[in-house]
Amino acid sequence: MVLCAIFGCGTRSGRDKGNNMARIPSVITSRGEEVRKLSEERRNKWISAISSEDLTDNILNHGRVCGKHFISGKMAKLWNRYDPNWVPTQDLGHQNCGSVEKLQADLEVATKRDERARGRVTGKFTHLPVCVIRNLLIRKL
Repeated sequence: MVLCAIFGCGTRSGRDKGNNMARIPSVITSRGEEVRKLSEERRNKWISAISSEDLTDNILNHGRVCGKHFISGKMAKLWNRYDPNWVPTQDLGHQNCGSVEKLQADLEVATKRDERARGRVTGKFTHLPVCVIRNLLIRKL
């Protein structure tokens, strides 16, 4: 089973049949200087397109991207540089992550909401032992 390397994409090769999985391109050094430059350019564009904080060397060397991230559903050939499918461009997950400040603010709001909810249940009975509070809550249900 191979997972898509794009942040937030849950596509798996075994579960999602009929969806093409393209390997993250590597630099081709055995076919001459022109092919090396072209493949290097393509790899760099792919890395910048799928960039995320958890992108490791292992993912870059062995990772795959599913067809959902290409306009036609599959990757273009190396020499077809001006094809829009040369680099993944669809649903790259960048809008899903948001800013760090926004995520921290959401966490703080959720924490305060949780504290308020816990206070409503136990705030009235803080002078009582826990076992008594538990019995009172069970009787209410």
